[in-house]
Amino acid sequence: MCTAVISLCPRDRWPVLLMATRDEFTDRPWRAPAGWWPRYPGVLGGKDRQAGGSWLAVNEAHGSVAMVLNGRSVDHVHVAETPPTRGMLPLMAAGKLELPTPSEVRGMAPFHLLLAGPSGAWLASWARGRYRVRDLPAGLSLVTSRGVNQVGDPLVDRWLAPFRTCRRPDPELGEPADSVWQQWLSVLDEGAGEAGTDRSSVLKRPPATGGRVWATVSLSAFAVGGDGVRYDFAPLSQNRSAGSARWSRII
Repeated sequence: MCTAVISLCPRDRWPVLLMATRDEFTDRPWRAPAGWWPRYPGVLGGKDRQAGGSWLAVNEAHGSVAMVLNGRSVDHVHVAETPPTRGMLPLMAAGKLELPTPSEVRGMAPFHLLLAGPSGAWLASWARGRYRVRDLPAGLSLVTSRGVNQVGDPLVDRWLAPFRTCRRPDPELGEPADSVWQQWLSVLDEGAGEAGTDRSSVLKRPPATGGRVWATVSLSAFAVGGDGVRYDFAPLSQNRSAGSARWSRII
C-alpha cells in the first residue's frame, strides 16, 4: 500500500514537507501530473486513467496537498455495490483546502485521506461506517494503510525511527530533486523489499514470481512555505532505486 512521509515544522521556512510512494499494479494506466480536471481549476496531479481520479493532488494557490491511501478494513456493509472512486477525494480536498463531509464519502471503500497546507495537516479516516478526523502532530510522521504512526505496523515499527534521524530537507527552489530529498530517498532504498512478502518494506519491489505485478510505481515530493510551493514527481520503472529516480519538476 502507499506510504506518506510527512514532516511538520510550523516555524520553519518550509512548514510542510511530504514524500509519498504510490503502490499499484504496474499495468494500471495513468498519466503524469498535470491539470487534468476542469472541475478543479488549479489542481495538479497524476491521473488514474482507469477511474479518472488521482492518488495525490496539489493546489499551488492554496499551498495544499492531498493524498488518499487505501484502508485495510474489509467492509461489506457500508460499501456500495458499485462504490464511488476514492480517487476523487484528493481533488476535492486540495481544490477546497478542506476535508469532505461524512455524507460525501458514504458508500466508498475504506480509506485514509491526508490533507496538508500552511496551517497544518489532518488525516480523515473512513472504515466500517465511521468517519474520523485527527490533527497530525508536529515532527515527522509515517502514514500507511493502518493510519498515522501506528504501533504494530511492521513498516512503522521498522522505518519511523530511521526517517526521524534524517536531517530535515531544506529545499532551494532551483535545487535538483535528488539532492533536496536525498536523505529520505536513501531510507526508501534501505527499506526496499519484495511486494507481498516483506510487510515492513517502504519501497515495494516487483516479486520474482509471475502473474500481475504489484509494486511502487512512482514517487511524489512536496514542500510549501514562504518561498512558495515545490512539487516533484518521478515514475519508478521495475527495480529502479529511489536514489536513481528520474525526477520532473511539476511546480
